[in-house]
Amino acid sequence: MKDQNMKNKKITGLGKLRYIVLAMLLSLSVLLSACQLDSLLKGGNKTSDTSAQSDDGSDKKDNSDSADDDSDEDDSSSDKTDEGDSAGVNNSGDDQSVAEDPNNPALADDWYLILVNKDNPVPEGYRVPELTELRNGQAVDSRIYPALQQMFDDARAQGILPIVRSSYRTHEDQQKMMDDKIKEFMDKGMNKNDAETEAKLWVAIPGTSEHEIGIAVDISTADWEQQEANVVWDWLNTHCYEYGFIQRYPDAKVSITGINTEPWHYRYVGKEVAKEMTEQGLCLEEYLGR
Repeated sequence: MKDQNMKNKKITGLGKLRYIVLAMLLSLSVLLSACQLDSLLKGGNKTSDTSAQSDDGSDKKDNSDSADDDSDEDDSSSDKTDEGDSAGVNNSGDDQSVAEDPNNPALADDWYLILVNKDNPVPEGYRVPELTELRNGQAVDSRIYPALQQMFDDARAQGILPIVRSSYRTHEDQQKMMDDKIKEFMDKGMNKNDAETEAKLWVAIPGTSEHEIGIAVDISTADWEQQEANVVWDWLNTHCYEYGFIQRYPDAKVSITGINTEPWHYRYVGKEVAKEMTEQGLCLEEYLGR
């Protein structure tokens, strides 16, 4: 009987030990699960933070489109600036002699007042002395870049989303644009003569485009879903003169400029001239012809 009692006590003790071990294992399992959950939560937060930084970086690249690129911080991963970015890379024309050629009309003291239109083609020998390439592949005369950058910086600070859609073009680029526009009108049923006449109202004849001298830019919205182009153009029409730019082809001056209204086309003429032209309601032909 005594042996039986001892045996029962051993069984009871073993049962308690098993219970304790099971309880410990259960507690350990709960602890491990909690740690894993905490780790997952922290990992999720890290991914979110990284995404936020990445989005911010993408916005900066896209927005400074402008001297887009479209933003206004130097991007060490690229030697180019967006339309308005401050990380521009300078590319001299064909060679260093471009910036030193005394016969280059682009080096005249009043280079920013050069008149280019159907009656005044790009001067012979004109070569942009230095180009600043934008991150989106566009390029402008380096001399207007700081003003363009500042204008884009200030616009973005007020919630405006500008981007340079077109800028410096070679003579060949301009010819292709003209050919494409003629084809567009011919595809609509016009004969060649009528198509050429109509195209010239929308595209400057090669050799007569300001885009070929590097101091004109076509500006639009960087994000059509967030902001319509008219919002950008309204801001520019109000403020562009403060940075030395003018809207080159306003609706009221079509009979003088010979070009249909282009609310996206802005030309650099310097702050003083831009202010005077704006106050007096003059286009460039009128200002220079006084």
